[in-house]
Amino acid sequence: MPALASSLRPKQSIFIEYIYNNHLLNQRLYLRSIEYVVLMMWQDFVFMLGSSLSIVFLAPTLRDVSARVPLGTSLPSMLVGAAYAFTFTTLGMTFSAMGAAATTIMWSLIATYRSPGDASPVTGSFEKATVFARDAWHEAKHRSLMP
Repeated sequence: MPALASSLRPKQSIFIEYIYNNHLLNQRLYLRSIEYVVLMMWQDFVFMLGSSLSIVFLAPTLRDVSARVPLGTSLPSMLVGAAYAFTFTTLGMTFSAMGAAATTIMWSLIATYRSPGDASPVTGSFEKATVFARDAWHEAKHRSLMP
């Protein structure tokens, strides 16, 4: 029996040492992940604050009925905001992604409601769409199948 006990003792100590080292490694990884979260957290909030300020500054434009923002300004800003939202999402920066998405929505509302002249889809767009659909249906119905 003593030979069996002595042969098990090194295996047990190796196992215990393995568990202890694994536990230390997990603790180090956990501390590094907390450090990463803390370091990334302030950047996430800074970007979110910037997006929030952008929304605050864009709100008067959306509320002003006489404001006219060219589509050449609003559409690229909307696309850049969407790209930022996607990028922040892939980086795990949730608050920044939400702020960029809100800014994208704000720019899309400005593009929809505050673009100048006939470019605005809100002014008379339902009537234009109805006339277009009726004309397209009429053309399709009366068009010959053979050219």
